[in-house]
Amino acid sequence: VEPVRVVYGNGDPAAPGGGISVDHIVSFVEQHWGPNPTGWFTLDYEIPHFERLRRGYEDLEDPEYLHTRDAFVNALREVKSRYPGTRWSVYGVPGQPLRFNIDGNSWTHMDVPAEVKAVRDAKHIAAMSPIIEECDWLSPTIYDRHDIRNAPNPAHAAYVIENYRRRTVGSIQMCRALIAASDRPDRPVMPYMNVL
Repeated sequence: VEPVRVVYGNGDPAAPGGGISVDHIVSFVEQHWGPNPTGWFTLDYEIPHFERLRRGYEDLEDPEYLHTRDAFVNALREVKSRYPGTRWSVYGVPGQPLRFNIDGNSWTHMDVPAEVKAVRDAKHIAAMSPIIEECDWLSPTIYDRHDIRNAPNPAHAAYVIENYRRRTVGSIQMCRALIAASDRPDRPVMPYMNVL
């Protein structure tokens, strides 16, 4: 078992504007793991980065989406070049939304119509593909906001668990499809998951 080393965006001066400073990443890596690190790494830049990337689901020319997408692509290229003994991913990419919100309607993974999910997945893939192509491994994040200990009844708890299961399966299926369609079909998928 090998550890995954996480490079956090906290303190990155470019992060509040959706950017990424390679100098921050280099400083973080070398402070924690020295000048010649090896192993598995992930960039953990979440806010405002995820919100800006989601803008690309609807408009691939959105300037905020493009700025943040390009920041991830450039950062991944730079760190992989600088540290050849490392393999990189982006925390939570690709992800599955907690809910599907399309055309003013909101569905959970339990009740989303297949044709709506297909449209949403296609938009998600189009927006995230440039980042995913630079990742050496994929790390979808599958967390749930529900504590089943507080469920009002067993049926509701079962519903929450099944919705979580479907999100998990959906994330892994999306990763497999993205990898199969890429020029690098041997990349692993290692999701971050919480325990209900």
